Amino acid sequence: MGIGRNISEGSFLVVLGIVFTAAIVVAAAVLVSNVLVVNTSVKELPITVAQVPSDKNEYNELSSEVYKGATYETAIRMTSASSEQINPVEVIFVITKAGINETDVVVKYYEDEGTSPGWRVLNMVGEGDRLVGHFGPAGGFPVAASYNATTDLQVTFNCAGDYKTSVYAQLVDAA
Repeated sequence: MGIGRNISEGSFLVVLGIVFTAAIVVAAAVLVSNVLVVNTSVKELPITVAQVPSDKNEYNELSSEVYKGATYETAIRMTSASSEQINPVEVIFVITKAGINETDVVVKYYEDEGTSPGWRVLNMVGEGDRLVGHFGPAGGFPVAASYNATTDLQVTFNCAGDYKTSVYAQLVDAA
């Protein structure tokens, strides 16, 4: 029996019976399945991002009191306590200040890989009273087991005020 051939009456009834039974099962599933229960265990990402002193020694170290227009340096160290690789991860910078705009703060990171190492501006986007920057490739990057890397930063505050800065790692899918 193939496509385009006549089906005997008995086969037709069997096929019709299977289709009819499947339709009943689907209809019954739709009526009975009006509640979805999902048990979820949410864990913290086993990645730590911490401020550490920069080893560039080009500017004064960033501290709690700085001057408008002066450039300061610091560094962030990211470590993983995982025994497995975590994919894909990005580092998020959030700088908060009432009335902040994209020219108030300039953050640069030192890129030491590739053919032209040097300082690169971290693109910060205004979101209300926050500037948000995504560090790393657009699709994220893998964090190997026992990852430990430090990135040097330069920060310039172009407007006086009180700023709060948060830096953390997240899975790209969580963004």
